[in-house]
Amino acid sequence: MLASAVAFLLRNLISALMLSVGASTTIAGLRATWSQRSLVWRALIVLILGVPALALATAAVLPLDGRPAHFIVLMAICPGTPMVFRSFRDRTLLVALIAIVGLVAPFAIWAWVSLLEHVSPIHLHLATHAVARTALEQLLPLAVGVALASTLPRVARAIARISWYFFAIALAFAIVIALIKGGRELFTTNGWSIVAVLVMVAGSIALGQWAGYPTRESQRLVATMAVLGNPALAVAVLASTDPGFRPGALFFAYLIARAVFLFPYAQWSKRWTHHGLRVVEIGV
Repeated sequence: MLASAVAFLLRNLISALMLSVGASTTIAGLRATWSQRSLVWRALIVLILGVPALALATAAVLPLDGRPAHFIVLMAICPGTPMVFRSFRDRTLLVALIAIVGLVAPFAIWAWVSLLEHVSPIHLHLATHAVARTALEQLLPLAVGVALASTLPRVARAIARISWYFFAIALAFAIVIALIKGGRELFTTNGWSIVAVLVMVAGSIALGQWAGYPTRESQRLVATMAVLGNPALAVAVLASTDPGFRPGALFFAYLIARAVFLFPYAQWSKRWTHHGLRVVEIGV
């Protein structure tokens, strides 16, 4: 029952977040991201190709047990990261990236799963319709929010605020449940698994820094997306492999570890970004 509640909560908190993000962005704002198309392309290269390739290399080089290797590769091939920070919520670039990645993700996951069958001992069975349904569940609230922001801005602002608070409350419950279910696993897991997570976080941050250059805030945005991935899509892939799958301790432990290792970068990059803005203001 608890696992079912967690899965239900995860789906709904992501929908609430996507509605809040979409309701903060207009269609005109999305059109303006065309001037940042080179950045978008670099971000897609990182999210669709770079992070999965890093995961495959990590799983091949480090002496990992079967399940940790599976989770590292699985989370890497599921792009999107709807789990964004509040400071990114109003960025039209974020909406554009989530929309494009959400459309591409089912095809990218299918391609990676097919490739894994030939080049890796990690094998996953994929029900494409399950992944596509999960991607649609994330994209639909985003599209509704953008439509509201473009036609009924006052209503959209209220909905964005309410859905954000719902997301924040639901996320707090999800974090508590994740800590309860995954905390012990995190402290008892194999040391090489921790090393693998560190490698993935550091490598993903480096790729995100490259993709987001030269804007510091864009670097922080893409790096965060690269690290966090899309847990809901990963659950959909695992559920298609094992119809009875429910997120377990190791799954939550991996989510916790990535968030913990990302935290120092998030704090440093936020100060770094604000310092850069102050320098620009002084220069002006």
